[in-house]
Amino acid sequence: MKGMLGLFGVALISCLPQASVSKTLSCASEKPDWKVYVDHTHGFCFQYPAAYKPEPDTTKRHGILVIVAEGEIFIWLDKRPFKEERLEELSRSGNPAVPQKIGKLTFYYNGPGGGGVDYSDDYLFDLRGRILHIEFDGPYIHDNHPSDGIKKFEPELLATFRTF
Repeated sequence: MKGMLGLFGVALISCLPQASVSKTLSCASEKPDWKVYVDHTHGFCFQYPAAYKPEPDTTKRHGILVIVAEGEIFIWLDKRPFKEERLEELSRSGNPAVPQKIGKLTFYYNGPGGGGVDYSDDYLFDLRGRILHIEFDGPYIHDNHPSDGIKKFEPELLATFRTF
């Protein structure tokens, strides 16, 4: 999509070429079959497989980006501040989000809840005092959690995440 723009809250997200990222940050893909997403407005980038296709979020889920392929990856920024109380409010299971060091950064894993419905794997990240959600939604093969292949893929993608 040429000049793809996504709107959430009052902030605008743009997908621009990697070349304009700060010279001290490398978002260049180390994998030949992966592409780079750069958000200049909020200062982050990450890599994703070429099979995934970025699209603006039209689901009204406050998303800034949806990447679709085998499953969907929703990325959105919470309007409220990154605080422990907010992480507890977001818990689906009643348990606090679990900090996980992936690459050089810490993400907070908010796992599945209960009730037999499909639950995505949601990783929360402190992006300059606000909560950035990176949500891996499906596919759900034999239960209500993302497939084993997606669970293996999640830290691989998150390890490419950079802020600038």
